[in-house]
Amino acid sequence: MLLKPLISLVDGQNDKPFPNRFQGAEAEEVITYFQKTGRFQKSEETKAIVDAKIQALEVLNLFFNFIFNLRMEKFMNMFKLTHSQASVQNMPPPELFGLLNSNDDFDVEESGLLCRTALRKLGDIFTETDFFEKKELTDILLDLSSYDYDEMIRKSMFLLNRYYSAHKTLFQRAVQAQVLTTDESINVANRLDTLLPTLRRLATSKLNSDQTNELCAVIDQLIGMCHLKDEPEEHHSMNQSILYNFGVLEDCFTILSQDIDVKLLDQYGGLKKIFQKTFLLLKNMARSNKTVQTRLFDRVDLLLSKEGAPGELAEALTEIFTGNSNTCMKVGNHQVQKIMGLVAKHKTDVPQFLDLLNAIVKVEELDLPLKRNQGFVMTYFMQFRAEVADIIDDKENKSNRVKILEGSSSRDLNYLVALVDLLATCAEGENRYIESICQTIFSIPDMLEVLNNRKIINNFKRPYLRFFLWVYLNTAGGMIDSGAGDLPHDKVLWDFLEGLREDLIRMQQFAERNPDAVKLLLKQPPSTNNDGSTGDEEMRGTLHYFFDAVMPFFQVFCRSYYQPDELFPEEPARLANLTKAFEGFMDAIAPRVSIERQMKNLISAMTALITASNAISMSVKYSEVGGDEELPLGQEFQEHLKCFIDEKQTKPILRFARAEKLVQQLAISQQLPSLSEKETLEQQELDIKCLMLLRGLIHNEIVRLPEDWESDPKGHKKAFKKIEDVQNALDHYDVVDGTLGHLSRPQDDIVRELLAFLAVLLFSGNSNVQDSMYAFFTGTREETFFFAVKNRVHLSALATREKRLLHAMHQAKIDELVSQAKALRKAMQSGDANPAVCILGL
Repeated sequence: MLLKPLISLVDGQNDKPFPNRFQGAEAEEVITYFQKTGRFQKSEETKAIVDAKIQALEVLNLFFNFIFNLRMEKFMNMFKLTHSQASVQNMPPPELFGLLNSNDDFDVEESGLLCRTALRKLGDIFTETDFFEKKELTDILLDLSSYDYDEMIRKSMFLLNRYYSAHKTLFQRAVQAQVLTTDESINVANRLDTLLPTLRRLATSKLNSDQTNELCAVIDQLIGMCHLKDEPEEHHSMNQSILYNFGVLEDCFTILSQDIDVKLLDQYGGLKKIFQKTFLLLKNMARSNKTVQTRLFDRVDLLLSKEGAPGELAEALTEIFTGNSNTCMKVGNHQVQKIMGLVAKHKTDVPQFLDLLNAIVKVEELDLPLKRNQGFVMTYFMQFRAEVADIIDDKENKSNRVKILEGSSSRDLNYLVALVDLLATCAEGENRYIESICQTIFSIPDMLEVLNNRKIINNFKRPYLRFFLWVYLNTAGGMIDSGAGDLPHDKVLWDFLEGLREDLIRMQQFAERNPDAVKLLLKQPPSTNNDGSTGDEEMRGTLHYFFDAVMPFFQVFCRSYYQPDELFPEEPARLANLTKAFEGFMDAIAPRVSIERQMKNLISAMTALITASNAISMSVKYSEVGGDEELPLGQEFQEHLKCFIDEKQTKPILRFARAEKLVQQLAISQQLPSLSEKETLEQQELDIKCLMLLRGLIHNEIVRLPEDWESDPKGHKKAFKKIEDVQNALDHYDVVDGTLGHLSRPQDDIVRELLAFLAVLLFSGNSNVQDSMYAFFTGTREETFFFAVKNRVHLSALATREKRLLHAMHQAKIDELVSQAKALRKAMQSGDANPAVCILGL
């Protein structure tokens, strides 16, 4: 009922310069001029009309949302019906049963009948929910894009894109959509339906104390949905996805769009509390969820600029990089510099920023450091060293550092432990430059003093032992260059090994008494400020100290430092006792280990100890390993493309005149002010589609060339002329000036699509386009294009190098494990190894 008057309001053909009461030939002449030209030009009268039409387009967009939701509901009902029918026994399979059980080997050609059935059913859904006449709506939106108002052009092109991307959008969202079948999931969805209206109402309002508490209570409930019941550190992947699909991420950005004046922080107490809760929600949504991690990484610069809740911000940012190699490899040096600046600014108040840098340096899912990121962190560590490292650079205050480590949890303690852990991670991987820097911070006696101090709990020793391992023991220069040449028979080191033996016996006894508790303690690492105030927490710290630091230390010590010598006859017996203690510990702990990385460390350490105890030499050989242009060329895309081709015209300039609207939209997009999160995503999608459409205009002519055209280019002059006509038409409408600015955009998809478009625009060496690009480069002082291309090439080279390095390191680990397995088998055959290690299946 309302759709017809809405379309009438939007339709520019209904615009009139004055009321109907004016009649006569002169009035008709004015109306004719207004319809052809005047209504498109800027004026006070036109501005009022345009404002009304923009509001009407907003309503039309809401109607598009209604249509999409209706189609999604019907689509998901069709899936549920097919799924339920397929599960009924003694009944014929449903029509689409083949699609329900399809896999990656599904062949479209062999399943032609099934595909036609699916397309027919999909067509029925679209027919039932198509409330528009296609040509009428297309003509109206194209007409609106001719107005001299940027917002009108942008809105009309956005809606045209939505209309001609309906199939693609439905499939994309269907893949992301969830069919909630369990009572718990349905309950979560129902609770969100109740909570989110309140959240969105309060998100941008100025709140009083009661409203602040109300909003915080809502966010607390959302946080509780993101983890398993009574296990706040275990993420609930299904609920995370439900919250994401309900748009909670966008709501968080809406809340964070408000600014806090840190100089007047007391006056912003309520907003600060809301920011803290919001960052905790982002942290819980991002935990082990790569979709959310990627979305947050795209906004990491925005997040780094937010003030008011630095501790919670650092924890949320840490989750972006934890277990996600892609975000770790894409982080930029300016972002690392910004984070190190925040470390210098907040110092001991927010040690979580050091944990964030630690997550950036080492890819948790691969258990390997990124040399590129190690270099970034150390570069800016040296730049800010005076501000961030005073707690470790003060040589005269060494005794104070020991007292800090011996004491209970404090800000200085948390910062010191986090800083040493970060430096240890940066030194991992045998880098001479970083090793040399770190060796000026702590000496070997400094390390052993801390490691042998029984007043310092093991959780705080963990970063020190990792530092000792990667800065002095497992180095690029070897034990002599690092100053560790005397360690094989150093009494203090062997005292340290004796202390480890005692800890192994203590952990074995605890595991035998509390097998279920050990399993839970192994799953969740201790926080850096865990001071072991309870027995279980102390044991948690000790267990992770052994798995993360002691076991890698055993491997390096046994391989490179244990040297049986007649002058030290007691050492073999002491190592045998240590090995026996480790065997007992392994027998008790191995059945409770559920994390693959921990089991690998357990196996490797056991292998190293048994091999060294039986005096078997072992050598480890390390090996070194020395379609971004797809277009959606389906029917929907081709129909969208036809909107910008005037089939009645023969001259290329006129035939492709409508494509100027695409260029205008892209030019407008470069000048847009800051947008909301939702508007930013919509604009990115529209920009990419406009670039695809421009490329598609040329691509459709290029594909008409035969595959062997390069062997006889002169024989295909007509085909090349058609390609050149399209290129020249787009060049006529200033496509170079309108698009090249997008190269400076941070989004990979936009830059990739723009470069693909420029490639086809220059196809076959179009001289007119070349002249336009030359004019663009010489006519501006900004070298955006060259900086952007250089940056893209640089990033690609870095990513390629990092991937090769990670592959080489990963392969080296595999080779090492194979060698260790062989050595362990020999040791068991020739020595007196405890049969308990047979649980490894070797």
